[in-house]
Amino acid sequence: MICPKCNDAMVNYERNGVHVDQCRGCQGLYLDPGELEQLVKASSKYYEHKRANGGEVDDKKRKRDKDDGFFEEILDFII
Repeated sequence: MICPKCNDAMVNYERNGVHVDQCRGCQGLYLDPGELEQLVKASSKYYEHKRANGGEVDDKKRKRDKDDGFFEEILDFII
């Protein structure tokens, strides 16, 4: 695939059943229709499971502790 923004090549990653396309040039992320909703559902399940198991889900802590977040785990290939 070719990036619609900068025309560089794109790479497809699969994380938790969701396919994400990332441009090698501008690092833009592209989702197909319905994939954002899949990520949101997976995020909800992640935090519900964490709450049920006594894990902390404080929003302030989550912002400070980025390596503990769902989306950071899903999109770990960006960094």
